[in-house]
Amino acid sequence: MSTAAVMHHPRNAVATRERILDAARVRFTGAHFDAVTIRDIAGDAGVDAALIKRYFGSKQQLFAAAFQPSIDVDEALDLGLAGLVRHVLSRIDEGVHQAFAVPFVGEPSDDDVTRLGNELVSRLSEPIAARVAGIDPSDAERRSARLRADLMVSVLVGIGYTRNVLRVDAMTDSSLDEIVDQITPALRVLSAAEQLQDGDR
Repeated sequence: MSTAAVMHHPRNAVATRERILDAARVRFTGAHFDAVTIRDIAGDAGVDAALIKRYFGSKQQLFAAAFQPSIDVDEALDLGLAGLVRHVLSRIDEGVHQAFAVPFVGEPSDDDVTRLGNELVSRLSEPIAARVAGIDPSDAERRSARLRADLMVSVLVGIGYTRNVLRVDAMTDSSLDEIVDQITPALRVLSAAEQLQDGDR
């Protein structure tokens, strides 16, 4: 294998992975989970089914990877709590709500849906908990920070779900600015962390 081929392989791998994920999103949003096969997705993506299994494992794992929201929590945390709230909710409003809607369109098992939800909450909670805990926290402070972070994320995910999936009137009729203004003070009390206050005002 030439040096050029080796150098280009990682870039090709990333592009192939994204092509598989794009094909999976189309298939999963267009049919019931049980009706979608790895072979179907492989054909749409122009790859071998074995490659999908190598990259993602099972169909359930591919499903989870395809619908994890693209939310940059670390970057949003630098904007303060209001910035974090706005970033997460705006990403959901821009179409990330598929991550919540698809489990009710398809039919993965309850365990699959639970794992998807847990992965989402963990990915959002971990950087928030680290910021809330501060520098060199005790074990008790670390546990408390993680609980508060999980509660904060649960609130934000719940807002995204009621706005974009259940489409509750009061939630859909309100602007993002109104929701951010209303929920940020409550989350500020819950976080009880000076590390999340900068940038709020």
